[in-house]
Amino acid sequence: MFVKSKLHELGRRLRAGRAVLFLIMGLCVASKTPALEIMTWIPAYAIPACKTTLQATWGDTCAPRFTITLLAIQWYNGDMNGNISSGVAAADLTWVKSFCATNKIKLLMCITDFGASSWDWNVAVACFKTNQNAFINNIMNLVNQNGFDGVDIDFEGSGNDNQSDYATFIKLLAAKLHATGKVLSLDCFPYIWNNPNVNWWKDWVGSIDFINPMQYQGGENDPNIYYKWSWRQDQGTNIGYKASQIMLSFPGWMDTWSGGSMGTDLLSYIKESQTAPKAPGPISVWDCQFQAAGWRTAAAWQALHKVKLTNNISTEIARQNTMPAFKETRMSARLIGETIRLTTGSAGAVDVKLFDARGRFVRIVYSGNLSQGVFCVPFPAKTLSQGTYVVSMNSPLGQNNSIITVP
Repeated sequence: MFVKSKLHELGRRLRAGRAVLFLIMGLCVASKTPALEIMTWIPAYAIPACKTTLQATWGDTCAPRFTITLLAIQWYNGDMNGNISSGVAAADLTWVKSFCATNKIKLLMCITDFGASSWDWNVAVACFKTNQNAFINNIMNLVNQNGFDGVDIDFEGSGNDNQSDYATFIKLLAAKLHATGKVLSLDCFPYIWNNPNVNWWKDWVGSIDFINPMQYQGGENDPNIYYKWSWRQDQGTNIGYKASQIMLSFPGWMDTWSGGSMGTDLLSYIKESQTAPKAPGPISVWDCQFQAAGWRTAAAWQALHKVKLTNNISTEIARQNTMPAFKETRMSARLIGETIRLTTGSAGAVDVKLFDARGRFVRIVYSGNLSQGVFCVPFPAKTLSQGTYVVSMNSPLGQNNSIITVP
């Protein structure tokens, strides 16, 4: 009621002709961590192709660089001594770090147990058990040296052993990463015949941030229970995970399936992934070559962007118990006819996005570099429905959010 009355009062003042834009301090419209993550990987063997797709313009303001939130670079391998190596050129690492920083994407170091020619569980055991302390120290050194936002562990092997040793390693690594504000993601098998697998999930509760079950096949209507999105969410949430931690995984080389209740195309499956399970969930796509044609469309990225923003504003508004008074600050926006007047208190990159009152993304208002001062940018108010909107601004000063009313 408090939020509603404030918005009502603001609308009354605007309709009275006092078109002043106020800043809501403390209301997070688009939090630093999106409500649901969109994750993908760059494998070492496909760096040029992935660079191209990451910079593609499919979906315009919902293009990959505006939608992906977690990018893991599968460029690092452990060895029998707990050391970590990478054969990727330094220029590629420099590029991806700059790309992620510019587009506010979390960059994760993905480490595998890939040996000379195949996945090697013996290498994994040598890292997480035999040389555990050295391996963890090597991980942390690389994370700190490169400014990575976290780690994705992709150890894969046949059989079903070393579960307790792996759990001990994960808890120790997670503690180190979380102490410095980093995240930990784990890749695992969706069935029980390889390791790590779904029966190991219970060991990681409270330690890891995300699980990617590597289920790249059937989705909710697959006849195999292990491939059902709802089954994975049930299994995870019943032992202590949040639905937002369990990735709903997609293959980037496919865009058509059989048996989906909403259709067989990619858009139907994205929609089904958010409605069939107990709760909407994050999406992961292996890998970011996005080879199938369906992934290379505006509609696909608009759908993924919608997933990313699920409940983002409404959830934050709902949890506010109090809200400070409206204030104007050094960074603000004001609607004047068919323009938005932006006031910036510091030079640098500025991203301005528009959301409706329900928290749904509407459009990019402005994205680029501005000097300190006052600027007017085009704003097609006549194309919008009447009502209240939220303008979210990110600049060197931080994030601020403003309310506007379109008459």
